[in-house]
Amino acid sequence: ATALAADPTVYDIWVDGVQVTSENQDNLFGGTVSYNPTTHTLTLNNATLDNNPASDYGIKTTISDTLTIRLAGTNRITRTDSGGGMGIASNSGNSVAIIGDGTLMIHVNGDTYDGISSGADVYISDNAKVIINAEGGLGIASDGTVAIDGATLESTGLYAGVDAHGLKIVNGADVTLQATQEERNGAYIWKNQEGNGGDIELAASKVKATSYYPALFTEGNLTVN
Repeated sequence: ATALAADPTVYDIWVDGVQVTSENQDNLFGGTVSYNPTTHTLTLNNATLDNNPASDYGIKTTISDTLTIRLAGTNRITRTDSGGGMGIASNSGNSVAIIGDGTLMIHVNGDTYDGISSGADVYISDNAKVIINAEGGLGIASDGTVAIDGATLESTGLYAGVDAHGLKIVNGADVTLQATQEERNGAYIWKNQEGNGGDIELAASKVKATSYYPALFTEGNLTVN
C-alpha cells in the first residue's frame, strides 16, 4: 500500500506575499524568516521583505492571538508601490508585539497606507529598535494601546507618528514621533466608542515629538513622570 503524505498545516500569516505553512515555517526567504506556531513567534534575522511588490503587506496576520515578531540583526520591510502597502498589519482584536535586540526599518510610500496597522495593541520592548517612515499614512495605527517599554522607536507619518487609543512610553525608552503634514499631531490619542482610553503616559524615558499642531494630543489624561 502507498502511504499518502499529510497535507501541510496552513497558518494565517503571510510574509512578503507567501503564506506560512508547516513545510516552510523554518526556512522562509533563505532562512532569514522562521515561524514557531506554538508561541506564535515570527523571527526576522537580517531579513529583507521587498521581493513581492504585488503584495499589499510585508507581514499580515489574522491568527486569533498576539503575533510576536522577534528581531535579530537588521531587517527591512519596504512597500514602494504607488497604490500603497502596509509594513505590518493585523486583524481586529489581534495585537502585535515586537521584541529582540535587532532593528526593523519599515518604509511605505503609498497613499493612506501605514507602517504598522494593528486591530488591537502594539508592544515594542526588549531593546528592539523600530524605524518607520510612512510617507502617505500613519507611522503606527492601533485600535488599542501603543506601548514602548525600554525600546527605541522612530515613527514618522504623513498624518501622525502614532494614532491610537493609548500611548505608553516607559522604562528608558527612546521615542521620536513626527507628523509631516500640516494640521496634524505627532501623537494623536483618542477615546474609543465606549469612551475608554485616550491616555498618554510618559515615564523615565526620552520622547521627542514634532508636528504643526500640538505634538502630543490626547482626549484623556497626559501623565509625565
